[in-house]
Amino acid sequence: MLEPNGLIGAGIALVAVGRFVFSTVENGLGKPTDAVGGPNGSAVTKRASAEAIDFRKRESARALMRGANAAVVSILGAALYDPVFTSAIVGRLQFALARTFFVLLMAWKTNPWIVVLVAAEGGLLIGTA
Repeated sequence: MLEPNGLIGAGIALVAVGRFVFSTVENGLGKPTDAVGGPNGSAVTKRASAEAIDFRKRESARALMRGANAAVVSILGAALYDPVFTSAIVGRLQFALARTFFVLLMAWKTNPWIVVLVAAEGGLLIGTA
């Protein structure tokens, strides 16, 4: 059986990601008034029904969303660790570089595109060392 890889797989993933509804993260960038699946990842639209908004206000619904978000983060963390981390971080220099970029993103709130560009340059530099 032929599996979708390369550009075909990327195209399928790009189309599919717009089909999912994302919940907001407490203290995150999303607002309940944003569009479904929009860049801020909210679960309701500006024209959401009163029932949908009331549902989101229930503590049981909020707990359900927190649990689902925790499960997704755990799965993504596992996928990042093995094979990405285990194959890319092979020494102290790579670990220091990865830790630096993590701090840039999380603590200093640096624009992700800047971190990606600097990380690419850092990877090229340590690759030639």
